[in-house]
Amino acid sequence: MALTVGTDTYISLANANTYWDENTGGTNWATASEADKEKALRAATQYVDKHYSWLGNHPGNSQKLSWPRLNVVDKDGRTIGGNVIPDAVKDATAYIAEQVLADGGILPKRNRNSAIKSVKAGSVEVEYDDMAPTRTHYDYADLILVKLTKGGRGMTRMYKG
Repeated sequence: MALTVGTDTYISLANANTYWDENTGGTNWATASEADKEKALRAATQYVDKHYSWLGNHPGNSQKLSWPRLNVVDKDGRTIGGNVIPDAVKDATAYIAEQVLADGGILPKRNRNSAIKSVKAGSVEVEYDDMAPTRTHYDYADLILVKLTKGGRGMTRMYKG
């Protein structure tokens, strides 16, 4: 099933190919089949759509994805048109899609090495801190999208209980 920009992806396959032709990395992208690339773009779009808290307003029920949006003024003061999917959203989607191909899915294990609580040598044992992250998180995508999201890096909204 072909991709439809604005319905099931933020970036076309051709534009994602161009992104990886023009940027370093993308080894997994270059060797993947077209069908696998399309699946990865769908998964990446779902991640981008659900993970971030965006500036502006969703235009209504008839639009499946979060972008394009209304009333968006990015953190540099630029107005984003109500019919535009920003390049940053497309780039982050292409980046995450390549990571999906590399990891074999959208939810690989996250590196928890910085949160090791203890290590045991005999019968090898590693214990992670209780607060060690277990979900997938794409730090580079956060950097790409920071000017279009509410809050700072890692756009998960926190509430005091």
